[in-house]
Amino acid sequence: MLRARDALLICAAYAALALACTRFPLVNALGYESSFVFALAGSAAAGLLAIGRIRRVYTEHALDPHQSAAGTYRAVGGAYAVNLLLLIPPLVILLANGLFVRNCSPLEGVGFFLLLPAVSVCFSTSLAFFCAVLVRHPRMLFLAAMLASFCYALGLGYCTPAIYSFNFFYGYFPGLTYDEGMHITSVLLSFRLVTLALALSALWLGVLLLRSTDRDQPAVRKLGSLLRALIHPGQRGLAVIGLMLASGLYLFRCELGYETTESYIREQLGGMVKTAHFVIYYPRRAYSPAELTRIADEHEFRLHQVAGLFAIQEPEPVESYIYPSAEAKLRLIGAGNTNIAKPWSRQVHLTKQSLMSTLKHELVHVLAARFGRPVVRTSFSMGLTEGLAMAVDWDWGVRTLHQYSAAMRELNLAPDIATLMTPAGFMTHSSQVSYVLAGSFCRFLLDRYGIRKLLLVYGSEDYGRHYGRPLGVLIGEWNDFLDDIELDETDLASAEVFFRQPSIFRKTCPRVVGERNKAAARALGSGNYAAAESLFAVSYGEGQSYEALSGLLTAALRAGEYDSVIAILGRAVGSDPHPARYLPLTLLSGDAHWALGDTQRALELYHGLRSVDLTDASTEAAGVRLLALADGELRDACRRYFLSAAPDSVRLRMLDSLLSAHPDRPLIQYLRGRAALRVGAYRQTVALLSPITMEDGDPVLESMRHVSLGLAEYELGDYAGARTRFWLSLNDDDSEAAEHGAYDWIERCEWKISAQEAAP
Repeated sequence: MLRARDALLICAAYAALALACTRFPLVNALGYESSFVFALAGSAAAGLLAIGRIRRVYTEHALDPHQSAAGTYRAVGGAYAVNLLLLIPPLVILLANGLFVRNCSPLEGVGFFLLLPAVSVCFSTSLAFFCAVLVRHPRMLFLAAMLASFCYALGLGYCTPAIYSFNFFYGYFPGLTYDEGMHITSVLLSFRLVTLALALSALWLGVLLLRSTDRDQPAVRKLGSLLRALIHPGQRGLAVIGLMLASGLYLFRCELGYETTESYIREQLGGMVKTAHFVIYYPRRAYSPAELTRIADEHEFRLHQVAGLFAIQEPEPVESYIYPSAEAKLRLIGAGNTNIAKPWSRQVHLTKQSLMSTLKHELVHVLAARFGRPVVRTSFSMGLTEGLAMAVDWDWGVRTLHQYSAAMRELNLAPDIATLMTPAGFMTHSSQVSYVLAGSFCRFLLDRYGIRKLLLVYGSEDYGRHYGRPLGVLIGEWNDFLDDIELDETDLASAEVFFRQPSIFRKTCPRVVGERNKAAARALGSGNYAAAESLFAVSYGEGQSYEALSGLLTAALRAGEYDSVIAILGRAVGSDPHPARYLPLTLLSGDAHWALGDTQRALELYHGLRSVDLTDASTEAAGVRLLALADGELRDACRRYFLSAAPDSVRLRMLDSLLSAHPDRPLIQYLRGRAALRVGAYRQTVALLSPITMEDGDPVLESMRHVSLGLAEYELGDYAGARTRFWLSLNDDDSEAAEHGAYDWIERCEWKISAQEAAP
């Protein structure tokens, strides 16, 4: 009756937990998150239930040793059966909830459930058996083992660059990251096979203990008897094989993907360069000597900026890890598209592609460490942690964070900033909303009250002490400040695009859809447009996500299915109460209309996108198309270029051909010059862009021409000339965001000029 009562209580607890999961996003469908929850709960419950069942039989004095052993074996077998059977009700509940909440891959969800909670309860049951026959208080030993494993995982997260962890009890934790895609990997499969092997080992050791020890012996004597049993000729070979396998698994844990150490990452990257304040690890053969010098300078310049703002006279050395791709970074540390800093280790981890845009942000985290809390060296408030970095970096799009935040308030898209100060509140909103609002708030505090007070609050979260007023009053001041910002329709449309997207907690099947989108993007990049279109279509049908729709339209356009592009986007816009959020996709629709000969509709779409000025890339893309459509001689040739899905090398040859045929057209020289800049042909960039002007065609393109020349001249070492170009770029684009970008480059040029003058 006692055994039945324990099982029924756990069954009821599992059912209640499963029903509770159905009420919360992300864990309400059978998948990784819900499986992780039950791996944690199941590990503890299974171990404690097994100990109770086994211990009652094992300590029964009325039985002789042989009967006690036989009864214990039966109790162990029963514990395995009961613990696995108890997982069926939550599995059924989570599967059944798929009738109410969409589950895009129930089969993969079952796979996660088998790999995480099912394997975990088997491991816990085996460990419980070993504890039950070893010590008099097995529950304490079992819980201590669980706690030790969790502490080990936390230690890995603190002491190594990795943010992920594998664990025998909960299986796998990906870390806190904005990467959405997740699937069952070969690494997870192999680790759970290792977990089952360890469960069998614990079972075997428990059997040896049962056979070779007396029930009332102290634990130390039992361990001595166990050791003697292991070196007995009948068990010695198996023990040696097990020890060798365990040693091999530990020694090669990084190669197997279970852990990642700093030394392993350095070995994988292969390259290292030192500067005055940095040790930079980079992928060998990924950079030329000139590029390495440029990267080293960028690190020192960004450190100079942040340290100067924080009044840090002697910054401590920083380690910078640069990964060749998001995929490589995901494999090595668990964060693919999310760049991270570990302030307590004074490390930043970036991809080669994102270094220039995110280095300053991550260095703020590292240099703010001396103002943060002990041990973690950061703020306990995630809103302050990320808000400070955003406020100092102050580079997000073509508008200021204040303008974006004011537009969010106008559209009722901004949550209460107080909720973003907590980790849960920050993470449950979309990353764009949380980062921009927190950055705007911190920048407001910085500008109005100075950096010192902000850094003091960073390490204490005590607003009343350092500002003389509570957080709520400061938020009210910030809101009043935002309300005074003048906005127009383009500002509101821009906010619709960037901040109308839901967080991962509000997306349908985010893990499955995210992984499918990654596979579709790989197919798109390899030129397999049919496969990409098919995968994106499935993703869009399941989750209606913006990312899937964008990929679907791109694949259809490159495949030449122009009518489909127009129809698909038309249906999406027509059925959405907030059609402005699809503005970036009108470029694809405009291209489709142009390809079909409807130049009037293409012009309308390009004009609409150009007028909103969403991003530099979209504004430039729409602007050059408008100029091409306005030139009767260039219209057809440029259409072939813009619609071409050929590799970059072929597209460059197309531009060369256009340049030969139309050497007097500024548009062609502009396009070719910008292409030269992208491939690092800086002298060619200067030669092509210097003689022309785009001011008559589009002032913003003229500003971009000066910026392009400034970038090229900087790379060529002409820092004074580059500084002039960035100044000139403000003649045609004097927006606040453009001013910040230009002044940032001007400061960089002046820093290099000062370094040259100071050099012996």
